Formats: sequence, structure tokens, C-alpha cells
Amino acid sequence: MSRLSLQQIRGVADLIHDTVAGSVDAIEETHRTIVRKPFALLKQIDPIAAPVRTIEHIERNIAGGVYQSIRVANRLAATLSTQVLNWLEEAEEPPQPQP
Repeated sequence: MSRLSLQQIRGVADLIHDTVAGSVDAIEETHRTIVRKPFALLKQIDPIAAPVRTIEHIERNIAGGVYQSIRVANRLAATLSTQVLNWLEEAEEPPQPQP
């Protein structure tokens, strides 16, 4: 594989990882905006306000955990792809003469 090809692959990998990271942030914010409205409405009904707050808290924690897991997996994939590309790059370098 030529060095140019490895550089192109690095660029594509970086673009993918950045896109995933940005998309997760945008999706999480959209999700929070959408679920905030029904919870706010339901919390105005006194007989169910307390359980709704509990459910909202649980939903927020579960959703936050899922988004955080995606972020961790994306960072892990970025680290692994960088290591593999580094390994490929090192494997292509000609051996250096020993003095």
C-alpha cells in the first residue's frame, strides 16, 4: 500500500470518527429536546407528577449511558484504526542499515 493511500485512509477514518462524534452530540440534544416536552406536560398533573419525575430521571440516565457508550466505542475505534494504520506504515518502511 502506498504512503498516499495510507494518508487517504487516515483522512477517511478521521472523517468517519468526527462525523460519528458530531452526530451523536446532535442526536442526543435532539432526543433531549423531544422528551423534555411530554415530561414537562405530565409533571403538571399533580397525581402523577412524582412518578413522572422518577421516570424522567431514569430515562435521562439510560439514554445518557447509551450515548456515552457510543462515544466510548467511537473513541476506541479511532484508537484502534490509528494503531493499525501506524503498524501498516511501519511495516512498509524499508529497514534502516545498522551502523
